Amino acid sequence: MLTKAEQILLEGIKAGDAEIWQQLLDRYQGRLYSYALRMLNGRSADAEDVVQDVFISFLKNLSSFEGRSSLESWLFLILRRRIIDMFRRKKADISCLVNDLISEDSDSGELLTNGGLIEKMTASGYARNSECKERLSAMLADALSELTDRLKSGRNFRDLKVIELIFYAGQGNKQVAEILALDANSVAVIRHRFIEKLKGMLSDNSELPEGGSIDGLLSETWVEGRFTCPKRSTIGSWLLGTLDEDWSAYVDFHLNTVGCAICRANLDDLESTIKQKQQENVLRQKIFESSIGFLT
Repeated sequence: MLTKAEQILLEGIKAGDAEIWQQLLDRYQGRLYSYALRMLNGRSADAEDVVQDVFISFLKNLSSFEGRSSLESWLFLILRRRIIDMFRRKKADISCLVNDLISEDSDSGELLTNGGLIEKMTASGYARNSECKERLSAMLADALSELTDRLKSGRNFRDLKVIELIFYAGQGNKQVAEILALDANSVAVIRHRFIEKLKGMLSDNSELPEGGSIDGLLSETWVEGRFTCPKRSTIGSWLLGTLDEDWSAYVDFHLNTVGCAICRANLDDLESTIKQKQQENVLRQKIFESSIGFLT
């Protein structure tokens, strides 16, 4: 959901306020560029082009944005699709784009899995048509947000890590057990319990697929909603070493074990900003020390 600050930005942009538009660019261009640079193997010219295209696309499609996700999530979704399009045009290997995420390409209806395999989405597998899927996805997003918020507020980071690896990073039960040093049965129980809670929250939805399987749509919704991604401010606190031990361990897991490319882009941008400020402070101190003697 949109924050109050994001709502103000959107209202200003829709009103044609150039200053508000500049504020949005200043807020998001650094993290988007860092992500693009990482995904495009350091090709700065291509990264600049694709980020510029993202903001143009944002303006062209502003009326279609319903505000179910944050502005950041929406911008990164556009960016991922543009990068995939770029790789396809250049007939390049796209597997490097998805080492940590499952990304949807809305134009072709394909999913990219962690191994770089492209497989067709079968909408009939989890909804009868695109409208049903959209409504179910919205309800699922609300349920996922509530359940993950409960885990975070209850500091149940073990279960949070398990379901994040399964539904966000696309890992199997055995892989998750090995990564987290848990037995496979415990992982299966956590997964089953989470799915059952979701189904319970969606039990009144007549659009649930036959057999009740929502795994495919769940993963897709999770990627777009980024329910376990820490806030940028939390990543900043982790970088500065001011988080408590449990939260610090979880953020480290999300960044370095899950390897969330969007959050790592935020980290890269924060590190760049901190480095720039440090350099500015050093220069400011040098200027002060060299000029103080000329004060009268």
